[in-house]
Amino acid sequence: MRVIGLDLVADYAARLSEHDASRLRSWLYEVRHRSWRSLTALQSDYSCLDISEPPRAAFVLASVPVRIEAIIDFKLGLLVVTAVKPTLSDLERSARGNTQ
Repeated sequence: MRVIGLDLVADYAARLSEHDASRLRSWLYEVRHRSWRSLTALQSDYSCLDISEPPRAAFVLASVPVRIEAIIDFKLGLLVVTAVKPTLSDLERSARGNTQ
């Protein structure tokens, strides 16, 4: 898929540890080099995909942890990243001062 919003992903990755940034870059590599024809097909590869408001979707990557919000147009093969945020559990850990 063609991905727009690479700067949002790069900015967020710059604040992560090298290990987590590498995982985020792996997600990005996979999305850029794959093609899905529907939300159902995409969800079969990403069980953590929130598709409650199509064409909006959110990838919740527990391994990073991050939530990547996007708008997806399958006909055009386009994924537009609209936001990259820490997951709630990551925010809670930060608030407690525990970043591990």
